[in-house]
Amino acid sequence: MVDYEHDGKVFDFDDVFYAEDIKKQDWEIRFDIDKIDKQIMIIIDIFGNKKREVKKRKDFGGRNGKRRIDGDNQKGRGFFYRI
Repeated sequence: MVDYEHDGKVFDFDDVFYAEDIKKQDWEIRFDIDKIDKQIMIIIDIFGNKKREVKKRKDFGGRNGKRRIDGDNQKGRGFFYRI
């Protein structure tokens, strides 16, 4: 589960990635980095094991937190997160 505009207090559900799909993608999720305001919260819950991680936009590298990736992102800007 992802909150693209996490305020540091309340998790506001924006997106979901299912385990079976993540597994098919070699345990990566991909999203458009332009969806991130200041920080993002990623909650991973696979088989009852939960992990929460907060990342700031700048943590994703590049100028203004923008990073080019290879893959299926049509805009060519985005990020992949390996679980």
